[in-house]
Amino acid sequence: MDFKDDVESSLMLLSYLDTDIETHGKTWFRRNVLELTAESAREMIRGRSGRRSQVDCDRISAYQIFAGIESKAASGEAIT
Repeated sequence: MDFKDDVESSLMLLSYLDTDIETHGKTWFRRNVLELTAESAREMIRGRSGRRSQVDCDRISAYQIFAGIESKAASGEAIT
């Protein structure tokens, strides 16, 4: 089914978002705005584990090689 122009689906999504915001909005605002620190911002970006997935690291490495920011080692590992 193609829902891209379906008003009922859009309204259902907005309803779910409203419910979620009512339930968690105050906590999210406090944590993400009022009590934001450099460390908590990194956690939001990278996830709770604080580590990037291998896919993210591979993407960053590929971009850096493309942009000439780093070179690729003979073993295939990127070095800076």
